[in-house]
Amino acid sequence: MQVKYGSVPRFAEIMENFVVPIFEEQGWRLIASYRNVIGPLTEVLDFWEVEDANAVTEARERASEHPDFVKLAPQLAECVVAEELTLLTKMPFSP
Repeated sequence: MQVKYGSVPRFAEIMENFVVPIFEEQGWRLIASYRNVIGPLTEVLDFWEVEDANAVTEARERASEHPDFVKLAPQLAECVVAEELTLLTKMPFSP
């Protein structure tokens, strides 16, 4: 995810206090979130565990109706430049 320059602290606050709890209510589990220290300094990577591809669409739809998410979506939009979702699966040798 690309966050606007200077918006990383606000983005982190919104994620920690609202987005993560809302999506965890929907069955997602945040495994880790990282910010670049070398490379694009406004890039943030969130790794979520989800049940399957259907869980992604379903949780996003339900979250978009959550009162806190509706209230904070405009503020989140002010922080984010671009977002890309990728669904991954573990390789057999992965811990």
